[in-house]
Amino acid sequence: IEGGAFLRYDQPFLSAKVELRRGIGGSNGLIFDALIDGKLRVSDSVFLSGGPRLSVTDGTFNQAYFGINALQSINSGYAQYYPGAGLRSVGVGASALWRIHDQLSFVAFGSYNYLADTVANSPIVTGPGGSRNQFVAGAALTTMSVPRIIIGITPMPMIVMPTTTPRLKVEGVCARGATALLHGASFPEALAHALQLAD
Repeated sequence: IEGGAFLRYDQPFLSAKVELRRGIGGSNGLIFDALIDGKLRVSDSVFLSGGPRLSVTDGTFNQAYFGINALQSINSGYAQYYPGAGLRSVGVGASALWRIHDQLSFVAFGSYNYLADTVANSPIVTGPGGSRNQFVAGAALTTMSVPRIIIGITPMPMIVMPTTTPRLKVEGVCARGATALLHGASFPEALAHALQLAD
């Protein structure tokens, strides 16, 4: 769970957003995200957007997701690592919105982020199952009911990773509420399987 605030600037063909969040009960860390999106109205019911992304995180967040304490080091075989605050990632993101009718919409989104700064040096990232290249994809179906409450229907996230992924990384994915599916001996094989599952 995260709480925070954001500022958004919107124009017909452009939007910009900055956001500051704090983890509650998870990492308890601070996250600052910024994005600029170009917007394109394809038709009365289909809208596309996309643009660059930037994320900065504090040491508490980075330790929770990229750090390795003494006990984790013993269990995983990785060296201890205590990252500080810094630029977490830069990347690009895109989304597509289809308004099926006034009460129902479908959204698909994806992003690519390149891990930077102190998190990129984590043994979790530099190890055999890690990568500075991070991909995210998802979809949601939303409905607007009479009191205008948005209900998102999203499945439990599934992360496909190579069978060579370190146990520490697999446990980290599962601890954050996702299902880890191990497939293939390399990242390209895992990615190909993930794309098959998405079809």
